[in-house]
Amino acid sequence: MTVAVLGAGVIGVTTAYFLARQGFEVVVFDEAPEPAAGATGGNGGQLSYSYADALAGPALLRQIPSILLNRDPAIEVRDLANPRLLRWGLSLLRECLPARARANSSALLTLALRSRDLLAEMTAELDFEFAHQEVGKLVLIDSPGTFERLRRSAASKKAAGCQIELLSAKEARQVEPALEALSGSYRGAVYGPGDQVGDARRFTQGLSQWLTDTGRVTFRFDTQVIDLEVGAGGVQAVMLSGGERVAVDSAVVCLGAGSPRLTATRRQGPRIYPVRGYSVTLPRGAATPRASITDLREKIVFGPLGDRVRIAGYTDFVGEQTEHVARRQQQLLETARRLAPEAAVYDEPSNQAWSGVRPMTPNSRPQVGPGATPGLYFNTGHGALGWTLACATSKDIADAVSQHA
Repeated sequence: MTVAVLGAGVIGVTTAYFLARQGFEVVVFDEAPEPAAGATGGNGGQLSYSYADALAGPALLRQIPSILLNRDPAIEVRDLANPRLLRWGLSLLRECLPARARANSSALLTLALRSRDLLAEMTAELDFEFAHQEVGKLVLIDSPGTFERLRRSAASKKAAGCQIELLSAKEARQVEPALEALSGSYRGAVYGPGDQVGDARRFTQGLSQWLTDTGRVTFRFDTQVIDLEVGAGGVQAVMLSGGERVAVDSAVVCLGAGSPRLTATRRQGPRIYPVRGYSVTLPRGAATPRASITDLREKIVFGPLGDRVRIAGYTDFVGEQTEHVARRQQQLLETARRLAPEAAVYDEPSNQAWSGVRPMTPNSRPQVGPGATPGLYFNTGHGALGWTLACATSKDIADAVSQHA
């Protein structure tokens, strides 16, 4: 069987890896000139296994008024007239109910822990470097209410087999001395000692090259898929711009925020909204954290990647708008400098700024499995957790294709 994978981000290339392991002939299509050119290219670099929580929950519900009034500097909403956002937002509100939020976060934790184990198996086989380290993750807490909420969350995660601890501010500084150089104050931190960092772009590019060199997968870049040909038996071909037809037996949609645009899937595709995020990659500073650091109040992360540090953040509901990107990137840089003045060399003229949209579902769970059309599958909607969940969802979709082959 020939399986088409649509999209060469971290999800698409990892999907190709697991499909090839099961013996399928795999062809990956992407309109970009290289892998990881979209949302994968500048993500936060965090493999956040212990903090893979759903966005929707009671805490977010309490913040809705200030978010809609754009009083939260880490979240901008500029697309309210868009019916797509309104429908998606109503679904998000339903997922904020406590029972739903707990179920969604529990499902994400299960996926994340499986993904961690699968990545460990993969790295034993692969022979390329992608700044991968198990350095732990600290989520800084600034209020008693947040401390209590995360204490309850940590207890349930421990019960599920997750390695996680709640630390006082003093204990957090003992784990990560670079916290001494942070401005402001915090009451403590959630610590996931087994969490990791890695460069998702380098991983995706290295894996695609490895798959090419081993002859397991064919990649077609600079190639736009405009439709799927569907017959009585299901998916029969991928239709490319220019009129080319490529016969396939199945197709897996891994197009991230672009997944709903594919003509043949509009009536059955995932409910996804593109949420914009930003990052900047800089040389390490005098006090770059060894661990991955998340500041919950500012919604900003610091992730060490070899001799550089990746600073990422923000959750903007602006659709496909790009006119505010430069301003938001500058705001991210200024916020990072204020919070952690010695974490990076901020005046480096060659800093690598990035912005991209993450494919968010209302319940934060990716859509993984077959569509209504035979031979059509989805592995998309991972939100900000694509790098964290990639291995588990890709293994699952490869299993699903195999079961229906």
